[in-house]
Amino acid sequence: MKCIDAHVHVWTPDLSHYPLAPGYTVENMKPRSFTPDELFKHSRPAGVERINLIQMSFYGFEKTLTV
Repeated sequence: MKCIDAHVHVWTPDLSHYPLAPGYTVENMKPRSFTPDELFKHSRPAGVERINLIQMSFYGFEKTLTV
């Protein structure tokens, strides 16, 4: 069966490229990371073929990408 996960968050421990919004701390990040690779490790075996990515709250409203 083909599935879509309509609400997915990913985050990285790389705070130099993706800083936390004011009021958030590393302690808010539980688990410490949930990267795309970690997501796919869980979602692909479950039959998830597409995702809708939602920005994690501890990044605030910042939408720019730093590469």
